Amino acid sequence: MTLSILTYDQETNVFAAAAATGSFCVGGWVLRGEIESGLVASQGTAPSTFWRDGVLRRMHEGENAERAVRAEVEPDSGRDHRQLIALDRTGNSFGFTGAASVSFASHYTSRNIAVAGNMLSGPEVLDAMRLAVEEPYDTPADRMLAVLDAA
Repeated sequence: MTLSILTYDQETNVFAAAAATGSFCVGGWVLRGEIESGLVASQGTAPSTFWRDGVLRRMHEGENAERAVRAEVEPDSGRDHRQLIALDRTGNSFGFTGAASVSFASHYTSRNIAVAGNMLSGPEVLDAMRLAVEEPYDTPADRMLAVLDAA
């Protein structure tokens, strides 16, 4: 099981991200971010660190989240076993969940928000994350913990 949340607060210009996973060896590889690029979370049955780094590089060069994700995902023959969400420096988000991801796996993206999960009990987990992220919080850290707790 892996859960990820990426957010951008346009009022404060603060990016925040969090992930929870059942595998210690995976947890350190899920999230990456750069202030000039945005945030990414790469996860799945066979996650790719190349996707994560490639999408950050593309967003740094000015591509939006959707174009950057599509450019990395489409040529990869292992894409059916991977998940990726991205949030660019202007708040655009996009995600991909491969067809062979461990059930239940999916993602949700909207302006300034991206969430993803795999090995979940069902879609209600992502729904809970999506609803929790939209509530008001005192700090970005509070928001991240509340979203993971809701999942």
